Amino acid sequence: MIKVTGKNGLDTDLRIEALQELNSLPTEVLTRLVELSKSKKALGFLSTKTGFATIKAYLGN
Repeated sequence: MIKVTGKNGLDTDLRIEALQELNSLPTEVLTRLVELSKSKKALGFLSTKTGFATIKAYLGN
């Protein structure tokens, strides 16, 4: 079992929702996301609204 903690109750609930969604992904995709989570550059893009918008625009979403 994984213990999920957030800054507050709402943050914890959002983390649980996100993890449940990720759990539905194939293992190969999930392990690739873990690899990206270790990249400072990838985290930089995901940490800002502009960076995330750039990724979404590039992917066509």
